[in-house]
Amino acid sequence: MTVVKANEKIPGEVKANAVILPGSLAVDTPEPVEMWMRSFSGSRLIVPDETAGVYWMNDLGQTVASARALAEGQELRPQPQRRVFRRGLILPMSLQPCSPCR
Repeated sequence: MTVVKANEKIPGEVKANAVILPGSLAVDTPEPVEMWMRSFSGSRLIVPDETAGVYWMNDLGQTVASARALAEGQELRPQPQRRVFRRGLILPMSLQPCSPCR
């Protein structure tokens, strides 16, 4: 696993089958990450995080209820979530079965 700062250029030698990144980077991708992601063909694992004005919906029902609340002038309350990543980190990784799993 390789940890890369999102505001720095991702080295060309970084090879990965998957990348884990916080949702805030998925909706507001810094240029170095965006450039690298354009050529990335692996899996993207997105972890919801807290970003002002961005609300992660669990399903269509929650989306409809939230849209209705906004239409009625109500404020949305963010759902509590565990913070897994700090903004600014992406984790490109190669996925290979572990030895006992083969």
